[in-house]
Amino acid sequence: MRKAANVIFNIFFLLLGAGIIGGAVWYSAFVDQLTLEKTVVIGNHFLDSGSVEKVVSRYRGESLRSMDISELQRSLKKIDYLKDVVVSRRFPSTLIVEIVENTPLAIIRCSDGQVAIDSDGAILPVTDNVISYFALPIVSGITDQYAVSELKSGSRKEPLRDVLQIVKCLYSDCDSLAGWVTAINITREYVLLKNNMRRPTAITFTRNNFYNNTAILNAFANTLSPNLKLEDFEYINLTIPNQIIVKEKRT
Repeated sequence: MRKAANVIFNIFFLLLGAGIIGGAVWYSAFVDQLTLEKTVVIGNHFLDSGSVEKVVSRYRGESLRSMDISELQRSLKKIDYLKDVVVSRRFPSTLIVEIVENTPLAIIRCSDGQVAIDSDGAILPVTDNVISYFALPIVSGITDQYAVSELKSGSRKEPLRDVLQIVKCLYSDCDSLAGWVTAINITREYVLLKNNMRRPTAITFTRNNFYNNTAILNAFANTLSPNLKLEDFEYINLTIPNQIIVKEKRT
């Protein structure tokens, strides 16, 4: 009796194992038949999701499980203004594309065009959409003699480094100028800031003492009366050590 029970027990487990293996094989074959039909793009604000979907469309109809996700991510990273991307599968038929965008800080004028630069120093193209979406100051002077291709190739790192340091300082350390500066002219000795008002304000710094100058400007802005702003001055000159020379606009 015990021997018969053991035989039945062994047969049961053999059948159970065969069922599990058969189910796994069936499921694997079933999953292989699930193809990409839908793409969900997350995290884009400036970037048009259509540019992402255009790249993903090359994989439409392929098996979702066997799709080369790493290759797809490499292809997506070639899109301008796409800084980083993570792609994941959502069965039965969807790809989730989570992106991080480049955020440009300024537009740099070159001898044959212009480019944008972000906080990491990445060189980006300038389009009508970029100009209309981002309120970016235009940098000139230090880069006027270089071609766009020279900046993109990385052969002109020093002027780009200087531009980035000055622009980042304006964004982080000079809150009195936040959203105010539309033009930055950088020469060998000076940094000139302007806005695009009908009667613009010009602010001049010495380049070798730029960071100290911005601190002085902030302190000056904080002493102004509530009804007086930096743009109410015709010029603000900080090129003389320990002095600030201003001229108020006449109404």
